[in-house]
Amino acid sequence: MGRKPKEYNCPNPEHPQDCLCDVVVKETTPIANMDFGNDSWFAKEIIQHLGLSSPWDDEKMLRFLSAQVLFYEEVLIGLRKARLSDLEAERRKSERKTLLDPAQMREVQEMFVDGATSTSVRIHLMSKYGIDMTPSYASHLRRRTIEMVEGTE
Repeated sequence: MGRKPKEYNCPNPEHPQDCLCDVVVKETTPIANMDFGNDSWFAKEIIQHLGLSSPWDDEKMLRFLSAQVLFYEEVLIGLRKARLSDLEAERRKSERKTLLDPAQMREVQEMFVDGATSTSVRIHLMSKYGIDMTPSYASHLRRRTIEMVEGTE
């Protein structure tokens, strides 16, 4: 005798059969016992770099997860660039957007003054504006901004 198909309790007939309206959460999933050092992507390297250790609290978890996201996004940017053909890379190089409008430039300068790294600014520009800034240009812009601020003090 074959298995009986699962009965769905979703009251809305317009929902698909894999709808999760009928799911009832009875208890929370414990994450306090998770071993971030062994159970996460590049965790050991990030934890060592940031100098984190257990026991984990909210602040440490936030620092770890934020660093993990930044690292992951930087790896994705690197992988995307590696996949480009030579012709496409040359085309993008000639069309690269390095000129920021005044509002974007102020935003980037404020981020550098607040202590942002060149990598985090590049990720911010890519995700918010679609601007692909080269690492060397971002470093140059950071250095120039810091020198400008130090010169006015």
